[in-house]
Amino acid sequence: MHHEVKYQCAITYSGEKLGRKLDKKRARQITMTREQYIEAIPDWCRSFPDCWEKIVDRWFTPAYIKQHEALRAHRLKMKGPAHHQGSRNLSQYKAAWMKAHPGKDCNDFKAFCMSHLGKSGSEVDYTGQEPPTAYTNPEIGERIREYTVAAKARHGEEYDPCTQEIDVDLVMRQGGGKKHGRMWIANSVIDSSELSLTRIRAGSAATDPPIRPRVSSSQHQVDALQAELQNEKKQREETDAKLVATSATVEAQNAALAMQQTRLEELTKFLAAVGEKSGLSLPPELLHPLPLPVPVLPTPQQSAGSNPTPAAIAEGIPSPGVQYPPGGAPTS
Repeated sequence: MHHEVKYQCAITYSGEKLGRKLDKKRARQITMTREQYIEAIPDWCRSFPDCWEKIVDRWFTPAYIKQHEALRAHRLKMKGPAHHQGSRNLSQYKAAWMKAHPGKDCNDFKAFCMSHLGKSGSEVDYTGQEPPTAYTNPEIGERIREYTVAAKARHGEEYDPCTQEIDVDLVMRQGGGKKHGRMWIANSVIDSSELSLTRIRAGSAATDPPIRPRVSSSQHQVDALQAELQNEKKQREETDAKLVATSATVEAQNAALAMQQTRLEELTKFLAAVGEKSGLSLPPELLHPLPLPVPVLPTPQQSAGSNPTPAAIAEGIPSPGVQYPPGGAPTS
């Protein structure tokens, strides 16, 4: 809560004291002085200035700054927003979605899925066919897919997570228990007060799904990087294969042209011999062999800096490596 108040203070101070409009995205990047935060006291704390000063003082302690920077760095690693719930919890998001879409049912699992697809008032609707990239974070899409596959394996192929209650035992098994006290999916709608891996292990049967270790976020980043490197390697191999195929085609064309040239030279000699015997002479241009055309391989497009546009040349923008003398570009 307090970090949101900190951003609101920056917005308030900028509007009331500086006369400038400041959005929340920019406010997150601003750190004001202690005195400026004191002046931007919110209405709910205006009757308790001493308490407000203590809140502000906490923002400038080394422990808070260290924690704030660490959490900010963690948030920057996210590939998108955490969800589309806003300030609502998942139950409130579900109620808002059902109000905006009368006549449609929505259980907790479906609400969890849609909260990572779009806002409650939008046309978003979970179908089960969405790829991981459609979610705010692809990792959430993978979790939803893995839970669905595991639920069908446990309850049968006809099982529909969108019409059944969330299998809490399965969520614990798939997520490797609770991480920092939070469930693998749909944390706010699952009562986990009496859940523990110890109890689940004690009551497990041979037919129950295994308890998986939860992969850390850093491991997800490593996996994503490895996948990206594999994709780049595949693209390089495809490019090399195309170059090899192009080179082979050019060599075959050269060989065919060389053969045609040889046949033309032989035909020219034959015609010259026939003409000599019959007292006729061939035109001189027919006696000279034609030069072989030189095939040109396609080359990558040059950058705009290497080949400046006519507009850039007209404005006197130099190409890379061109240094103008003092006084600007030379005039023609």
